[in-house]
Amino acid sequence: MSRLAKSFASGNGSAFAEAAQEIQRVFAVDSCSIYSYFPAPLSLLSRVAEAGSAAMAPSVLTVRPNSSLGQVLASGEPLLVDNMALQGGPLLYPGTQSVACMRTTYGGDSNGAVFLIQRGTLRAWTDHERIALETIASQVGTALAQDGLQQVERQQWQQAIAENLRLQQEAVLWQQARRQLEEHNRLLVKITAGYPTKAILQEVCWLGTTLIGATCGVAVLQYDPEGECFRYSAIAHLPGAYVASTEGYGLEPGASPWSEAARHECFLAYGDLRQAPLHEWYRLAAVDSGFCACWSLPVFSEFGELLAAIALHHPIPQLPSPALRQSLEELGFLVRAVLERDLLQQQWQAEKVAAEESNRRKSR
Repeated sequence: MSRLAKSFASGNGSAFAEAAQEIQRVFAVDSCSIYSYFPAPLSLLSRVAEAGSAAMAPSVLTVRPNSSLGQVLASGEPLLVDNMALQGGPLLYPGTQSVACMRTTYGGDSNGAVFLIQRGTLRAWTDHERIALETIASQVGTALAQDGLQQVERQQWQQAIAENLRLQQEAVLWQQARRQLEEHNRLLVKITAGYPTKAILQEVCWLGTTLIGATCGVAVLQYDPEGECFRYSAIAHLPGAYVASTEGYGLEPGASPWSEAARHECFLAYGDLRQAPLHEWYRLAAVDSGFCACWSLPVFSEFGELLAAIALHHPIPQLPSPALRQSLEELGFLVRAVLERDLLQQQWQAEKVAAEESNRRKSR
């Protein structure tokens, strides 16, 4: 009994296996099995540990209300079967001759069972063995309850760790969102103040690299309506050979990711350029430059005029997260704001020139 108490007191993961071995040794039986009980609606016994027999007992035993197991768990009286062939009882192993079963309890409720199995010969269970089995079952019941509480505590601790990790991730995302908002507002101030378009677009590219990583490439390509093609206005971390080979792509089907995005008037993400339905010369140029994914967003004016496209290049085949796509939409807003500012300035300048020319004609 002292060894049994020490096994449970150790609190290690093999405590029940050690207890089953000790019980099997004390009673000199072929095998000992310890089960944990799950009451209704499950009404089943789940094996926790086993010792002795080469053949394993069932991992789960269904407890029927009027069965011998159901009566043991309900009444608290041990089941002592000297001869299975004559008396019947729970058959855990083929060839079982004798079986003893005692429920375990905690707080007056059944929480498991201990089985003693004799296979080779018949076993006449004595009163002394019945009393010993009841004492052992009491210790096992307490240990099962404590183990259940420990599992609950471990589960709660794991949930607390997961919740803490989630909060940390949310804090990181919040910090990133705040920095993005600050950068967004800073660029809007520059746009309103009349900073050069080229400088603004370059800052948009650098802001894009902070979103997807320093090893990624970002480009803003303005659309030339006269040439009916895209031309690079600003780049970040794009090889010169790639820029030269992809300069001037138009709206032909499959020409480039930004061409397709503009043609379909929506955001397009190519997660694996090696298998993308694009022209082979573009795919070769991208892969040779170390890019396996490209995500592109077309930029349209308030009146639906195609202004530009943003292209983000990634060295790993993947699709953008919803948060990253939202950030790309915000970059598109900045590009639209600065290019529409230029259009308004050009329109205002043209109207000014026309008005001055009209005044000169009237003064003649």
